[in-house]
Amino acid sequence: MTRTIGLWLFSCLLVMASWVQGGWAQTTGTDLAKKIEELEKRLDIQEKRTLDCKAGESVQGETDRWSPYSKCPAHYQATGLQRVDILGDHKNPINHVNDFQCNEQGCKAWCIGGGCTVQARCCRL
Repeated sequence: MTRTIGLWLFSCLLVMASWVQGGWAQTTGTDLAKKIEELEKRLDIQEKRTLDCKAGESVQGETDRWSPYSKCPAHYQATGLQRVDILGDHKNPINHVNDFQCNEQGCKAWCIGGGCTVQARCCRL
């Protein structure tokens, strides 16, 4: 159902684009059918893609400062944290993750009360 609606919307957009570019006369039913067939093939390829995720490198940060970035393997992007392990006395009530950041460089965390081990969650299509 969703695919049918998506193809219908693509068809409408193609017709509208053809009309804007030069009028209805330039778009034939055959041209439109070819464009729809091409879009169906591209959609089939996209539907078969899956999200491939793995852990980034394990890094250790010191107490009360940013850890180094946990970097992702080539062609992967950090999508969040895979693991944070607060080191030191686990009975200490002030031990916690104060903040974390993930970007194109990887992920890092600021741990209070003790150091921490950080691993980014790295994914690709």
